[in-house]
Amino acid sequence: AHMGFPWCLNAWFVAAGNNNVWLDIAGGSFWSTSLPHLYNASGRQVPIDFNKVLWGSDNCLPPDQHIRFSKKLLADLGCPKKCLSAVFGLTAAKVFGI
Repeated sequence: AHMGFPWCLNAWFVAAGNNNVWLDIAGGSFWSTSLPHLYNASGRQVPIDFNKVLWGSDNCLPPDQHIRFSKKLLADLGCPKKCLSAVFGLTAAKVFGI
């Protein structure tokens, strides 16, 4: 969860190398806000396929606030706008066959 925090690099490498591994963004605290800093500090060495990222909602923020927070987090990670629909539902539908 939370893109693997605190083992982010490991999670990013595993997801990049395996078709059946996805990442999620969830939460709304230090764990989530630290992701762009870690990713940028690593020199973005591991490509994140944002079509394999799922949005999660395990926090106490109101849904609209959490979606805004998550969109900012994704932008800070370098997620192209064209991938937002995948993160916010299309990938989950594909994974779960719905």
